[in-house]
Amino acid sequence: MILQTAVLTALLCSVQGFSIQAAFEKTEENSGNTLTDDDFSVSTLLEKANVNVGKNLDEPLVISGDIAVPTGLQNADPCTARGCLWPKATDGNVYVPYRISSAFSTRERNFIIQGLRSFAESTCIRFTPLQRGQRDFVDIQSLSGCGPHSIHTKSMGHNVGNSKRPFC
Repeated sequence: MILQTAVLTALLCSVQGFSIQAAFEKTEENSGNTLTDDDFSVSTLLEKANVNVGKNLDEPLVISGDIAVPTGLQNADPCTARGCLWPKATDGNVYVPYRISSAFSTRERNFIIQGLRSFAESTCIRFTPLQRGQRDFVDIQSLSGCGPHSIHTKSMGHNVGNSKRPFC
């Protein structure tokens, strides 16, 4: 009986010793725990934050991590119809009216406006506050997920943009 216990103990000790040694031999390279720059890219972070967006029937379907698409029957390429794109003004700029939900605080609204204004620095897009009588506009609301999201077409009368509170 003592011999069996000694042999069993010797076997268990050698197995435990091997397991511990094998764990120490793992390098960071092959452990699967390394992080790359892609893990921190904006698109990757948005996709992770929006993984469950669009699963609620009251919210639009979200594709590619940050694009809200209306459900229902629509063309696979929604911008093939005339009038789909925002028109270019005679000065060469594209003016896009927007409305920000009152659910946002003044600080949050100013943050969103600052982001919209940043488009003017490198593009011909100029976001302008919605004026009475404008049918097509971007509607920025506080929904679930991490935004902004936008609907592809403007033929619905307005596009819904989303920016979750608190900001992600």
